[in-house]
Amino acid sequence: MKKQDIFKTNQEYLAEFFNISGAQKRNSWEPPEPPERAVKKSAAKPVKVTPKEEVIKYFQTKVKQTLRAGVNLPLEGLGKKHKLCFTEKAILAYFAGTALYRARMELGSMIGRFESKGISPAFETVKLISPGSTLIKKKLIITAPCEFPSRYSEETALPGGIFSLITGIALSKVAKPRRKARVISAGSPAKIYETLGEYVVGQQEAKKTVSAGVFLHLKRSELNKKRSGPDKIAKSNILIIGPTGSGKTHICRTLSSALNIPFHISDATQYTETGYVGKCVEEMLLDLHKDKDLSPSAQAIIYIDE
Repeated sequence: MKKQDIFKTNQEYLAEFFNISGAQKRNSWEPPEPPERAVKKSAAKPVKVTPKEEVIKYFQTKVKQTLRAGVNLPLEGLGKKHKLCFTEKAILAYFAGTALYRARMELGSMIGRFESKGISPAFETVKLISPGSTLIKKKLIITAPCEFPSRYSEETALPGGIFSLITGIALSKVAKPRRKARVISAGSPAKIYETLGEYVVGQQEAKKTVSAGVFLHLKRSELNKKRSGPDKIAKSNILIIGPTGSGKTHICRTLSSALNIPFHISDATQYTETGYVGKCVEEMLLDLHKDKDLSPSAQAIIYIDE
């Protein structure tokens, strides 16, 4: 190896490390292969294949010379700080490369690639990403609290701070969707009725009944905050019956906007009492919380449409 054979930048170093660790890439991002052309067959020349151990050894020697030249390699600095071995640094490189290419993180694939590329045997790689390992203790990777390998492939990730440190790419924080304000407690059924009247034409009896029912429900909720156990008042539901186009859904949607609470429509035909066939009733709440930042005690309207 020549003395000048070093990594000039951190990006150049990461690109080669990604290649060695076998970081996954999305197939849709791969450049299309050129069409095959008819070529005259010639005697095949022997191809010299470099052993895997020599490739890794050459890379490590190149890294040492790069550090001596004063080039900043954050991943190597992180490894020196936490006393990481080459395989552990390769794991971080694999995580960072897979995230950079926006590919799906699969630990089973990583374990297989490490073994095929001569980085480490499968059992050794499993130990380095299992609970109690240095990478997890130092919070260099995030894993779910479950035994390997049940759901690690879906719940293992690289913390944003570590990714930014390794790649030099700052991640922008995306604000979670939040409710605009607290639930507005209606002063009286008349106020709710007045608000519904601004957006719903006709259906006077329905608007009066819904306004009174919602007002009593909010009143019960306030009283239950001061009670506990069997002293709590049971909540009530509202049954709206009418032909198609009479405004049943529109009344409830307008009511949710007036009270500033989330509104979710569930199709009753998809749910069963036990959940053996179809969806379980509790999944209505999961669908409601899916895209909303709600606490377990948050108030909302679930509209069950027949």
